[in-house]
Amino acid sequence: MQEATKRLEQAVDPVVVPSTTAQASVSDPDSRLLPGKHGGYIQGYSLQLAAVRNQILLAVELHDNPADTGALVPMV
Repeated sequence: MQEATKRLEQAVDPVVVPSTTAQASVSDPDSRLLPGKHGGYIQGYSLQLAAVRNQILLAVELHDNPADTGALVPMV
């Protein structure tokens, strides 16, 4: 009974999650749907950069992976 109630609640209020291969831009097929800062999703890239105090850029990394955890080691 609890399982049926749980599935009914999911059917009434579904959580939409795009696939990792979802693509909304035909002009830029390399970009991906990334989680937005204030909720929802945006089409684009994830940008990482390293700078010194004088605002001189040391490294710039652009990728289509929404997780930033793998970007630290290559930047260092």
